Amino acid sequence: MITFRSNPFKFFILTLVVLFHACKKEDVLSDLIDEDVVSNSVVPSYVFKSADANAVFLALNAVTYKDVAVIGMQKIDVNTAVAVFYTSAGSKPFVDGGTVSCEGKALTKDTSNAYYYNPSGTDVITFSGTTEWAISGNAANGMPLVNFSSAAPIPTYNGVFNGSLTSTVNRASDLNIALNGAVTGADSVMVSVSNGSSVVQKIVAASTNCTFTAAQLSALTSSNGNATGIIQVAPFKIDFTINSGKKYYFVNQASYTKLVTID
Repeated sequence: MITFRSNPFKFFILTLVVLFHACKKEDVLSDLIDEDVVSNSVVPSYVFKSADANAVFLALNAVTYKDVAVIGMQKIDVNTAVAVFYTSAGSKPFVDGGTVSCEGKALTKDTSNAYYYNPSGTDVITFSGTTEWAISGNAANGMPLVNFSSAAPIPTYNGVFNGSLTSTVNRASDLNIALNGAVTGADSVMVSVSNGSSVVQKIVAASTNCTFTAAQLSALTSSNGNATGIIQVAPFKIDFTINSGKKYYFVNQASYTKLVTID
């Protein structure tokens, strides 16, 4: 088995719907979205897909912040995990890869052969350090057994909690989101701004800042004074391992979502 630590940047993105405490298995995988795009779909979080991937495993900490009158900033924090095995590298349909667990929690396989973990009650995944994956494999589909431990914990971003992330987006002005020094444990960050019907997004290095120009923000419509838009900062780190000629990608990602007003 050959294991690499890497930051491959030529990745496409698949939509992973994890809104607040919901994780609908039928919404786990959706259309391909490019790295820097204006589209007609809301993109809250992400699964990464590479043309040479035989399987992708995502560990995600999804955090949503809402500023509630009188009470103040409220935080909703959910951990989940998703996995898919491809018929051939980077190609659907998905296939059965055996049993999959993340941090000792078994993932459920749906009818499309996508694996997901849906937290419920006190039965939740806890990411306290490196992320541990156990994959039994499926010889009939050419998928090997792999046990993998990530090199680092789930990434973090402190820009929402410390107040540096704006609560209002002015579409007539450039929007700069500071990342350098606010992100830990990630090589790259996907940043999105959405009004609920369209989204602008970019992938940038974690050591830089992210700027959306007024021209890019003009694709968004006004939220009419309501905090119904979102800014999401999603830092991630990608590792991969090769076993029996099969390339498995492992993604540690966090997504920090703040509800904002778009003027």
